[in-house]
Amino acid sequence: MNIVNKLTVRHLRLNRSRTLMTILGIMLSVAMVCAVAGFVASMHDVLLRQIKEKGDYHIVYADVTPETAAEISGEEPFSAHYTQDSDTPGRVNLYLRLAKPGRDVRDVADRVSQKFGAGQYGVNYELLALEGVMIHKSVIIGFIGVGAIAVAIIMAGSIIVISNAFYISATERVRQFGLLKSVGATSGQIGRSILFEALVLAAISIPLGIALGFLIDAFVLWVTNFLLLDLSRLNNGAFSFRVVFYPLIPIISLLVALLTILISAWLPARKAAKTTAIEAIRQTKDIKISGKRVKTSPVVRKLFGFEGTLAAKSLKRSRGKYRATVISLTVSVVMFVSMWSLVDLMKKDAEMQYGGLDFDAVVITQGNLETADKSDALLRTIPDAAFQKIQETHFSTTAPKGFVTERLFPGAEGELDWDLNLYAMPDADFAALVPIAEGEIPGVLINTTGALKKDGKVQEFVPYEAPIGTKLPVERRWVNEETKTFGDVTIAATVDKIPDSIPEAMFSGGVINILVPESIYRSLYQADNSRTAYAVTARDPQAFCDRAEELLLPLGETIQIQNIAQSARINQNLVLVIMLFGYGFIGMLSLIAVTSAITTISTGMELRRQEFAMLYSAGMTPRGMDKMLHLESLLYGIKSLAFGLPIGVGLSIAMHRMMENLFVFRYALPWDAMLISAAAVLALTFSTMQYGKRKFRKVSIVDAIRSEIA
Repeated sequence: MNIVNKLTVRHLRLNRSRTLMTILGIMLSVAMVCAVAGFVASMHDVLLRQIKEKGDYHIVYADVTPETAAEISGEEPFSAHYTQDSDTPGRVNLYLRLAKPGRDVRDVADRVSQKFGAGQYGVNYELLALEGVMIHKSVIIGFIGVGAIAVAIIMAGSIIVISNAFYISATERVRQFGLLKSVGATSGQIGRSILFEALVLAAISIPLGIALGFLIDAFVLWVTNFLLLDLSRLNNGAFSFRVVFYPLIPIISLLVALLTILISAWLPARKAAKTTAIEAIRQTKDIKISGKRVKTSPVVRKLFGFEGTLAAKSLKRSRGKYRATVISLTVSVVMFVSMWSLVDLMKKDAEMQYGGLDFDAVVITQGNLETADKSDALLRTIPDAAFQKIQETHFSTTAPKGFVTERLFPGAEGELDWDLNLYAMPDADFAALVPIAEGEIPGVLINTTGALKKDGKVQEFVPYEAPIGTKLPVERRWVNEETKTFGDVTIAATVDKIPDSIPEAMFSGGVINILVPESIYRSLYQADNSRTAYAVTARDPQAFCDRAEELLLPLGETIQIQNIAQSARINQNLVLVIMLFGYGFIGMLSLIAVTSAITTISTGMELRRQEFAMLYSAGMTPRGMDKMLHLESLLYGIKSLAFGLPIGVGLSIAMHRMMENLFVFRYALPWDAMLISAAAVLALTFSTMQYGKRKFRKVSIVDAIRSEIA
C-alpha cells in the first residue's frame, strides 16, 4: 500500500462518525437494491407456482387417442408429459413440457399437430412468459420493469447523496492533497486516493448491505404471508411468499452498488485532481472572494442582526459546501414527496380495486317502511354486532341540459331521463350541512362516481354540473301507467366524496345520489320500494347471518343476507400489503437521504471549526452564534424546499398520469407529504447544527485556531 492510500485509511479512522454514516448510507442503498430484487424474485416464484398448480405444461393437445398421445410424447422437442381423461370417452388430453422452450413454440405445436393429426391444441403462454419465453406482452417484462424503475430511483438518489459524502471527504482533505502535491504527488494519485477510499468503504458496506437486504426481504415476506393467510388457504398454499435465493440477486446488488459508489466518487476525485497545490494549501477553491460587494437582504439584518448578515455572506462566498448541503436536503425532499405520492396512488388503486369491504356481513331488505322498521328492531336484538344503516329509494328524474357531464354520458344533449337515488339522513345530521326549509325537499348531492368501472378502467370523477338551487323532479314510472311526480328536490349543497355513512361498496356511482332529511324521506313515499341495507361488523359473522335469517324470513319480504368476512379480510390485507411495501420503501429511501444530510451538515460544521473559533475570539457571544446558525438552518431549509417540493410534486403528477392506463381518479396534491418533509428538513438542519455547536464547546478556541480537524 503506497503512502497516499495509507493516509486515506488513516483519514477514515480519524473521522469515524462521517465514515460510519457513509457506510450506513451505502449499506442502505445496497440493501434496498437487494430487497427489491428479492421481492421481484419472490413474486415471480409465487406466480410460477400458481400457474403450475393449474398445470405444469407448455402445450396441450385435446381429445387425442391414447395411442396418438404415446406417439406425440416420444417426439424429440418434449421432455415430460402427462395425460388426463377428456370429456370424450376413450380419449385423453395430453399435456407436454418442451425440453428447450422458445419463441417458436407455436410452430412446434403446429408441426406436431399436422404430423399426427392431433387437431386442437393450446399453448400455456403464462407459464412460458414466467419462464422467460417472451412471445407476446410478457408478465416477466412487467416485473423487470417495476424492479428496474425502483432500482433506478434508488441509484439516482444514492449517487447524489453518496457523492456529497465523498465531496465532503475531499474537502476535509484538501490541505492534505495540497501538501502531497507540493512534495511530488501527481493528480492521478490524488484522484485514485478518493477512488481507493470508495473501494474501502464498498468492501465493508456491500456485504453488510446484501445481508441486510435479505433480512428485510425475509421480514417483509413473513409479514405479507401473515396478512394474506386466508388468501393462501383458498389457493392451497400456492399464494405464499418465500425468500428465493438466486445467485443473480447478490451479483446485481454488487454491480449496482459498485457502479453507484464509483460514479459518486468519480466527480469529487476529478475535482480534487484538478485543484492546484497552492489552492489546496490556501483552501481558496471553495470560498470565492471578489471586489464586488456581497449583498444581503435588509430583512435578514433586521431579524438576525449582524450575525445573520455574516451568515448570509458566508454562505454566498462558500458556495460549494452550501450547495452540497442544499442538494442533500433537496434530494431528501424530492424522494420523500414523490415516493409518498406513488404509495398513495398505489393505495388508491388498491382501494378502488379491492376496497370498500370494511365490514363482515350485508343484510338488505326491500319493502315498505313499516316492514323496514320491524326488520330494524329485530336485527338490533342480535348481540355482538354493530350496524351501519343505509336507507334509500330508487326514483327517476329529468335532468336539465348540461347537468350530466360529457365524461359520464358522452354526446348528451338536452334534457335526460336519469336514475335518482334518495338517501335518508337523520334530520340533525342533515341540518348540520344545510338548513331544513318548510315546504320543499332540500337535498345534498353526492357529486362523485366513487370507484366506477367505465371504458375498461376503474374511474372516479365528478359526474354532474350542479349549481346550487338546481331542481330535479322526483318521479316514479310504471309500465303502461302515467309517471307520478312527488315534488322537486332542490340541490342545497354538494359534497365531492362519498359520506362516511355510506360504505363505498354499496354506492351506485352511475346514478344521481342525493341525501335528504329522514323526516321528509319517510313522508315522501311509503310503497314497497324502500331499500334498507346494513353493513354489519360482528364477532361471529356466520352466527350473525344464521340468526338474521331466522328472524327476518318470517316477515315475508325480499331479504338478502351475505357473509363477506373472508373476502373483506383478504381485500383489506391486500391494501395493507401494498402500504407495507410502499411505506417500507419510503422509509429506506428517507434513511439514505437523511444519513447523507446529517453527514453533510455535521461535517460542514467540523470544517468550520477554525471559523467559529475566530468569531468567538473576536467577541461573538453564544447567543450571536445561535442567531447565525439559526439563519443558516433556515436558509438551508427554505432553499431545499423551494427546489425539492416543486420537483417532487412534478414527479407525483407524472406518476398519476402514467397510472391513468388502469385507474382514473382526481389528482390531489400530497399536502401531508409536503408538510412532513418541510417540518423534517427544518428539524434536521436546526438539530444537526446545534449538535455540531455543542461538540465545538469541548474544544479549546486556541487549539481550534491552530490545528486542523482531527
